[in-house]
Amino acid sequence: AAAWLVGGASSEAVLPGDGRYHTQFMGIRPSIGALRPAFSPDVFDYELAVEEQDAEGVTLTFQMDPSRYDPDPKNLPVVTIEDKPLPPKGADCSYYVDLEDEIGPFDKVTRVKIADPAGGTGWGFWYNPRAHTYSIRITQPPDFARITSPRTIAVVGSDGTAFRSHPAFNVRHPAGLYEYRIGQKGRVKLTVKCSELATGFRVNGKTGDGRETSQEVDIRRDGASVLVECLYKGASSPEGKRGRTIVKLSHFVDLSELTMELSMDKRDGYCQQARATLGDPQPAKSFVCRSALTSARIMAKFNEPGAKVSLKSASGEETVLEQGTAKVVAIPEGTTKFVLYALGDKEPIQYDVQVIRAAPCSTLSCSSSSAAKWLCFGERCTRNDRAHCCGEPALCLLAKCPKDMHLRPDAGKVTCAGSMCDAMTDIGTCCTFAPPDDDGDSDGDNGDEEGGDEDGGDDVYHGPRANCSTAAGVCDFGFKLRRDPGSLKCSRATCGFLDAVTCCQECTRAYEPGCNTNKTSRFANCPDCMRTWNPDECCEAEAAKRAKAEQAEKLLEAEQRSQSERLSYFDSLGCFPEARPTCAERMCVYDESCLYATHSEGCGAAGNDRRCRFCGFSPYLPCPVEGSCYDGQCESWSEKKAKRCKEEHGMDCSKKEQSF
Repeated sequence: AAAWLVGGASSEAVLPGDGRYHTQFMGIRPSIGALRPAFSPDVFDYELAVEEQDAEGVTLTFQMDPSRYDPDPKNLPVVTIEDKPLPPKGADCSYYVDLEDEIGPFDKVTRVKIADPAGGTGWGFWYNPRAHTYSIRITQPPDFARITSPRTIAVVGSDGTAFRSHPAFNVRHPAGLYEYRIGQKGRVKLTVKCSELATGFRVNGKTGDGRETSQEVDIRRDGASVLVECLYKGASSPEGKRGRTIVKLSHFVDLSELTMELSMDKRDGYCQQARATLGDPQPAKSFVCRSALTSARIMAKFNEPGAKVSLKSASGEETVLEQGTAKVVAIPEGTTKFVLYALGDKEPIQYDVQVIRAAPCSTLSCSSSSAAKWLCFGERCTRNDRAHCCGEPALCLLAKCPKDMHLRPDAGKVTCAGSMCDAMTDIGTCCTFAPPDDDGDSDGDNGDEEGGDEDGGDDVYHGPRANCSTAAGVCDFGFKLRRDPGSLKCSRATCGFLDAVTCCQECTRAYEPGCNTNKTSRFANCPDCMRTWNPDECCEAEAAKRAKAEQAEKLLEAEQRSQSERLSYFDSLGCFPEARPTCAERMCVYDESCLYATHSEGCGAAGNDRRCRFCGFSPYLPCPVEGSCYDGQCESWSEKKAKRCKEEHGMDCSKKEQSF
């Protein structure tokens, strides 16, 4: 690396236009290589030799002496390179020279000018430009690897079908072996073009002139291989260079019914096939592997013996996995993405593989003597791993109930059967039907011993339900129908007293329109009983109904408390089951599949729990389609959304005292 060479000069700061204004650099530093001669402010011509053939570019940094200039940035010198201004960063300017434009010898001169922003002074013979120009000639030897690599490879069948290779051909990053799967016996046409700087080629040992070869190849039963060499000989390499590329041609096998299993030695960790989304019955073409070691033994099993399987890392390192044979694979720190290729068909089949250097469960303090599982889900063990590691069952707060059910009020105290709540197994434990029926219980019957509902069928009422707009008679003294009662449903075909909780709300002031103000001394709470033959007995029955209504109200309050606990739990994670902008003010959603699926783009959003996934903006997956029931905009909800939030989450939009 080059060192800074600083010229000695006065450190007095002057303004632009002053005859003493300094227009020389204090130093020039290249990111690679060294200037020749060594830098001096009074020397203006240099050479920079970049010996690294694979260097893609070099950055030139020009330093000015800040003590010579006024602190105001507009009083700094104007620096231009090839007549284009360079924006300063403090007292420095940087310029990147791209060396990838050419694969042959690089030889260019870069000129940089430092000038007084006030411009030159004088005229004619006495004109002083108040500027200096430095010239740097940059040279680099040819990139022999690219010169001696093919620029194009084409394989075409006798019927005109063009075949694709594995790996895909990349002129900037050539591979030494390209494999083509041919679906027909007979002959194919192979065309290879070397680079424009190549001086010749050789095919299977036979030398040819020019830089292009085209020949027919006979595909035998076991395939064929062709060795193509692009040659270079010139002043930069009088002894000559050559690049070797093998084109392998073989018949494809049908992989449409391919099944793939990826496993890890139990002493090293484990692999499991992921699912695209939580609850999706079809496995995705992806795997998640976890290991606490720096390397692990990974094995693939597949049902097609003709397939060739390999595991490729992001850095390009490829490990061939033979049927049922474990191979050692390096496991970097953190989370690493691999690709599992199955070759044999016209197109290679790809499986995404996510390998996590997971923390051992032993780092958790479990109530049990030993952890039930060996590894946590992520790179660090968190409280969310306790159920997985310590064998503790998950709370029902994490369960998801079907459309016509909701979480039971005490879901924060009841547990699922296992460490994860299952959509089928835990319904009976965690979910209940709502709302309760007329007899005050939740079983959907009429309170009789035989059970059954008005339909005489199962334990749940499935018949039509009336709108609350017909429930004016059930609102007690000092109450009125809720706003938009037509969007609210009673529990049965006719609205009963228990539906007062759903349909009615307390009046905010006396004589409010629609408010029940029919009050007497004896029958203030049961005015309708005054029109019956036995008002006292009627009032007692009404009191009993009110007691049941209060019980239902308490049940609703308990349900709301459960909902509050549930929200508090998700708030501690940093995200919710419905998308909110809670991850660094970006949209994210609670997605339990982040623990298993390898689509995990956006998982662990903004440093929150791993199950928090960015959504709704590029490059992440969309957010859930339906709007959130927790957006705090209850009054602006559509009728459809209000109905869904009430039925699925027990959120009654007409209750203004509720906040979601």
